[in-house]
Amino acid sequence: TTGWLATIPPLSGKRRLDFTRGLPYSASPTHSVGKERIRCFMNVGNRSLGVIFAWMMAGSTCLITERALAQGSVVPSGTGTSGDPYRISQLGHLVWMRANIGSSSGKFYTVQNDIEAAETTNWNSGAGFAPIGTNWMPRFSGFFNGNGKAIRNLWINRTNEDSVGLFGYLGSNAVVINLGIAGGRMAGISGVGGLAGANYGTITGCYSSASIFGSESQMGCLVGWNAGLVLGCSASGNVQAAENSMGSLGGLVGSNQGFIHGC
Repeated sequence: TTGWLATIPPLSGKRRLDFTRGLPYSASPTHSVGKERIRCFMNVGNRSLGVIFAWMMAGSTCLITERALAQGSVVPSGTGTSGDPYRISQLGHLVWMRANIGSSSGKFYTVQNDIEAAETTNWNSGAGFAPIGTNWMPRFSGFFNGNGKAIRNLWINRTNEDSVGLFGYLGSNAVVINLGIAGGRMAGISGVGGLAGANYGTITGCYSSASIFGSESQMGCLVGWNAGLVLGCSASGNVQAAENSMGSLGGLVGSNQGFIHGC
């Protein structure tokens, strides 16, 4: 948790205040004379932050603390062509991919470095990272080159959703190569995997050591449901199903109706 010292002035309606680091907040006065209960929403380093203050006397000094709500979308460099792929180097780029998944077909993405994702445990009130592509939105259909790098300690806790993983749903034209999912945890209903909840595309040279939990079926450390190609991949994480689940879980792939080779 990060904090800043700031003085709370008398407020009337919503107003902006510059903190030590120039952070704005909006505040609403209460019926208590000279006191305010303040709820803040700020953007810091492309993150959306929420802050709640206790009752404070106007003119007093308080310690401002932050709680991460979600990562903001950050546009990566590159144009998405094979010669100039989108260069993925931070969590905000992955959020951007999800927000722009409808235009992923025919686009190229290359990971530049390992990406630490431990902070996702605090995103979205504990729900964590939102998968790139799901049942109810366009599937990822681009070419994603992990470049031998890893997404580390990714947290996805979507216990009321299907198709849960870094990629919720890989379409038939999707290709993911040379990417690692190192540690982390993914939880959902059905179709839960570290790399992909559901795969209809091609996954090559990837691995996962994530912990997986599903309440119904199709849970795998790498892929939950596979109807595509999984080639030269490996998995070493723990896979668990709820006690009353319908089964269908596996170390690499939870349920397979595609093709697996060299794993």
